Order: sequence, then C-alpha cells, then structure tokens
Amino acid sequence: MRPIFRILGMFAPLFLLGSTMHAQSERIRDFHSDIHLLDDGTLIVKETITVFSTGNQIRHGIYREFPTRYKDRLGNNYVVGFHLSGALRDEQPEPSRVEDYSNGKRIYLGDKNIFVPTGEHTYELSYTTNRQLGFFKDHDELLWNVTGNGWGFPIDHASATVSLPFAIAQSEVSLDGFTGPQGSYEKNLRSTAQPDGQFEFEALRPLRAKEGLSIVLSWKKGLIAPPTTRETLDYFFTDNRDALVMVAGLLLLLIYYAIVWSAVGRDPARGVIMPLYEPPANLSPAAMRYLIRMGFDNKAFAAAILDMAARGYLRIRLQAGSYTLYRTKSDNRALSADEKQAASVLFDGRDQLWLHNENHTVISAGISA
Repeated sequence: MRPIFRILGMFAPLFLLGSTMHAQSERIRDFHSDIHLLDDGTLIVKETITVFSTGNQIRHGIYREFPTRYKDRLGNNYVVGFHLSGALRDEQPEPSRVEDYSNGKRIYLGDKNIFVPTGEHTYELSYTTNRQLGFFKDHDELLWNVTGNGWGFPIDHASATVSLPFAIAQSEVSLDGFTGPQGSYEKNLRSTAQPDGQFEFEALRPLRAKEGLSIVLSWKKGLIAPPTTRETLDYFFTDNRDALVMVAGLLLLLIYYAIVWSAVGRDPARGVIMPLYEPPANLSPAAMRYLIRMGFDNKAFAAAILDMAARGYLRIRLQAGSYTLYRTKSDNRALSADEKQAASVLFDGRDQLWLHNENHTVISAGISA
C-alpha cells in the first residue's frame, strides 16, 4: 500500500495546482441583477458583477452587450429603449460609454489608458429600459435575460431579484426560467417568492462561456396597462422609419409615373380604319416585306427580283431546272432605292447571273445589300 500512497503524494501537488489555476482564471465569480418593474412598464436594473481579472481579457475593464433591436411576428422592427444611468468599480465611479453594436448596445466600463489590477473587482451597472413586457391574449409577462449570452468566460454564480408593482399580487405571479446557451430550454434554476414581495431566481450550476440565465414572470391581464393605439403607432413609425421612407418614396415615384403616363404617354384613341388598295408610294414589294418581317430575307429578295423584272430592268429565264437573270438595260432609274442597291451588286461587271450555288457569294451580297 505504501507505494500507492507515494504515487498519490507525487500527483497531489498537480491536482492542487490545477484546482488553483482554475480558481485563478478569468471569470465572473458572481452576477446578480436587481430588477424593478414600474407601473408604466419601465424597468430599472442594477447589475452587480464580480469578476476575477488576470489581465488576459479583462485588461482595461469589461463590456456588457444589451440587445435593443428585435423583429416582431410580422417581421417589423421592434426597438426597446435603453439609458445608462451609472457605473461603478469597487464602489468608485467608473468611466463608461455606450456604442451601437450588432442588434443593440455595447456598454464599455473602464478607461483605455488604465489597466485593471489583477484580482477581484466588483462592477455595478445601472440602467433603465422599456417595452420589455409581453402583452398576450390571456396573460402578460416579463421574459428577461439576466446575464446575457455574450460573455467570453464562465459565470460561477448567477442570480436575480425582481420587484413588481404593488398592483400585481405575489399569488398571481407564475415563475419560470432557463439556463444555458441562447435558445436553450434547460431549467437548472431555482425560483422563489420572498416574504417581502420580491422574487428570487438563482442558477443551480455554474454557467459556461456564452451561457446565461433567463427568467420569466407572468400574471393575469389588466394589472399593467399596455401601450395605447396611438403609442403603438408612434413606436411602429419610429422603429420602421427607414423602411417606411423607402416605401413612401416608391409609392410617390409610381404615382408620378402614373400621372405622366396618363398625361402624355397614353395611346391616342383609334380612329376610323381606312383600307388602302395600293401600296404606299416609293415602297417596293421588298421594302413592304421588310416592314412586315423587320428583316430582309429570301422572300424579300425574290420580291425585289420580280419587281425589277416587272419594271423591265431584267429578264428571268428557266434553263435546265435553274434560273438565270439577264439585265436588259443599264438604266436603273425606274427601280426603287433598295432595288438599285441590290442590282449594283448582282450585276457588278456582268449582264447575267446564274442563280446557282457557285454564285452564292454574289447572291448573298445582293440579299445583304
């Protein structure tokens, strides 16, 4: 047995060292939130965050991420209010600033020019927020993420104390909550009603990085007045101002184009249709074909040849199953402009043309002319 004890004695310092390193790593040792719900639905919150800093992530201070922008069931923007009212470190005023971040605000506590000493420090963060209550068909509720899920180090202990307005009797309140990463349904917490009318919530296990504690308090309707219709509309227009401006601009543009089209773009009324029994002047059969087809094809070329023959400019003779064109006179003044152009190509340096594949280059040039 003695060798075993010797071995255990050799490894005991390693176990103690590992335990000490775990205890001394950067972490939130305690996160407690005091939440006061006012009659108008405003929340007054004070968070007391005790951290242990080694200068790794906590160098100049800490920051807290607070979501303010959400989407409702219809996909519209829903923006809650947030106002930072105070920040302390170790009971002394601490420099702080609030910046827009992702879907909300990021609250920085600390001075970028001052390093936080290694060891334990307690931060206090006080703020107000509104529009956090859910008004449902059969009940109203407060769903509150106590710690947030953005911390990059573990939380050894998390808890919250909630005070509700006097109008909400303690016996009418149902308690619930969740622990773990965002979206988790784990319920590893304890919730109790205290004799002084407050409600206590406590996570029953340490929370890992990116895990949090969320609490739910629900009560019957009518104890806190929901926003009026006018307030709801004001919130809607404020939250969705950019999208509404874009839609309004598009509607104005459509109205403008509709007015312009009605004034000058509408086709005139159709008058009496008069049939024409002769082709328009100065338009050859080939040109008429071109207008119908919007292109000069083989039929248009054939029409041009036949019209030139009808005008006495050329003669067409069938020999051995193929046609030959014979120019009968060089005066082309009787031809139309398009026929003159085709004739100048077909009879360039010649008075006859055999319509055969061996002359396809000349024929193609005449069609393209």
